[in-house]
Amino acid sequence: MELKDLYQKKVDKKSLADCGLFIINELIEAPQTFFELCGKLAFPTEIIRASLNIFLKNGIIENWLGRYSVVDGVGDFVVPTVNHSAGRKKYKSVVPAKCNLSLAVVGKGEKLHELDMLFCPFDLVWDEAEFTPDDENSLVIEDATGQSDFDVARFQSEIKPKIDKLSRKFKATGSVKIRKGVPVGAGLGGSTACLVAVYYAFKQYADENNIKYDVPTKYLVSLSSDFPAMVLGRACHVQGIGEKVTPIEENAKIVFIGFKVADGGSDTTSVYNKFDEKYKILASNPPVSVAQALKNPRNDLFAPACALNKEIKKVYNELKLLKPNFIIMTGSGSGIIALDYKLVEE
Repeated sequence: MELKDLYQKKVDKKSLADCGLFIINELIEAPQTFFELCGKLAFPTEIIRASLNIFLKNGIIENWLGRYSVVDGVGDFVVPTVNHSAGRKKYKSVVPAKCNLSLAVVGKGEKLHELDMLFCPFDLVWDEAEFTPDDENSLVIEDATGQSDFDVARFQSEIKPKIDKLSRKFKATGSVKIRKGVPVGAGLGGSTACLVAVYYAFKQYADENNIKYDVPTKYLVSLSSDFPAMVLGRACHVQGIGEKVTPIEENAKIVFIGFKVADGGSDTTSVYNKFDEKYKILASNPPVSVAQALKNPRNDLFAPACALNKEIKKVYNELKLLKPNFIIMTGSGSGIIALDYKLVEE
């Protein structure tokens, strides 16, 4: 499955131009993530993504580990300001996928492995959530992943209990609609992105209605080990079972030049079981900076994932022909990401 197959949206030029002006206006104030821009702008996410693509190609903005910035020299770009209506009965949120720049297995607890990871938002695919307050809970999932083997019913049954838990935390009763764009079984946070999107939709509702809530990191980890990092929504250093998350302040300009999910996908539990069966924990010298991770790619789950699904190595070799500066399997697979980068020394 190719990235270009996931979103084949036609958008009109006027919408792109209007959205582009607002994007520049926002970025003049401060660097922001795709996720933050979607939360502020009243435009469809596909239009925001397309506008960003245009600006990136034209060199007007740059992507620094998931944070978009206005390039030096266009800071005096003048745009009109329009206030969008704040009154709304529906609460929407957009959350991008994540990609690992490194993944080291450094230990094993009673139930989960302890990891040391560096990752950033992979904002070429995303999940959307829309919450409408009502008397009864309901969940609808719309598949936009492009995966022919994606079982919507099974995914819904597995994800609904976790959404119900979030609903009780935020005292948010009503209907939830999820547009699933992040592939599952790809190491991109496909089982977590929609939960984080629902989390933010519920949070908007609770904040607007002065509802008190308590969602500590330990609780988020109980829903998914990727949850705390994906809630942060920016490049970060993740340790333990996902509970320790530190924002990354380094500057590295990244350009995604290739991405593909291997046929057959990857089951996280099976990959870790294979790791325990045949491979040793090498806790020494995990990358501690983005610079180290980009110069020396490391994913300790690559070998066990390839042992379970030989298509992963084939995809890896295929993307390697693009001669990227950096190539890695993200998470427990089966997605392979190739990118070019530029480090900026402070």
